[in-house]
Amino acid sequence: MLTLTDSAVKAVSRFVAGAASPVEGLRISVTGGGCSGFQYGIKLEAAAAPEDTVIDSGGVKVIVDPASLPMVEAWWWISSTAWKLRLQVHQP
Repeated sequence: MLTLTDSAVKAVSRFVAGAASPVEGLRISVTGGGCSGFQYGIKLEAAAAPEDTVIDSGGVKVIVDPASLPMVEAWWWISSTAWKLRLQVHQP
């Protein structure tokens, strides 16, 4: 299950509030490539597509495409430091 820590919820809320254009939520994606066979993406998204899943985590909308959803649900949480979001992937 995807989880945002309290500090990540606060950080994403700040990013959304400070965005130059309207933002619906935080998009998480998984694509092929990278050292482990996967590349992970995280960005602010203006709007979810009809086929996307939108997960509410502490008031933050997390948007996930159908192909990424099985991996995101099983492995991820997002935390924050003072300067950045950190995506932590834990594969069972």
